[in-house]
Amino acid sequence: MQFTVYFAVKNLFSGENEYIFVTGSDEKLGLWDPQKALKLEPNNEGIFVGSVNLFDVKQLKFRYFLGYYLASDHGQKSLIIRKWETHLSPRCVLPGIESSKDGICRAKVNDVFGFHAGRDMISDGWLLDDQQNQIHLSVTGEAIKFYKSKTTNQEYRVKISPMDLRNRDDSNPYDDGDDDDTPQDEPSQPYCSYSDTDIAVRFIT
Repeated sequence: MQFTVYFAVKNLFSGENEYIFVTGSDEKLGLWDPQKALKLEPNNEGIFVGSVNLFDVKQLKFRYFLGYYLASDHGQKSLIIRKWETHLSPRCVLPGIESSKDGICRAKVNDVFGFHAGRDMISDGWLLDDQQNQIHLSVTGEAIKFYKSKTTNQEYRVKISPMDLRNRDDSNPYDDGDDDDTPQDEPSQPYCSYSDTDIAVRFIT
């Protein structure tokens, strides 16, 4: 029997050009391979939706993750996983039992990314291939110094903002790649060339 399984996910973490993906125990969901996961698309209400057609599936296990595509220097795209659901047991649906007579399953179910079985469990993503790199930044010594006594024993966060240098004019030493200096008729890039940087470093002074 054929079943149509629907997915609808509300997400509070996604930014621009980010999507919710679903991967799981069936080939249509990539058999747990994130590179082959189903990408969900946002509807008019900002809910990420999608569906798959399955045949004779008794049980379907799946998880959602938040990701986006990153452009390389050669014009290729690479999937970046930013957040991942990490519940001990994945989400599960029994199409043969939970579907309607015409094989429709989960048509009215709205999930919340990261919330499952009464718990919120989300972890950061990881590197998927050798085209991705992770940078560790260490600030030691007196690289940051405060002069007011009220700053003693406070916690501070350092924010690092990456820049898109694809439109940089190497012939101009003053061109730092800022979007404000980019001509208005410059063609837009289909994917980002850098990842957002999330840093929350603890400094005790």
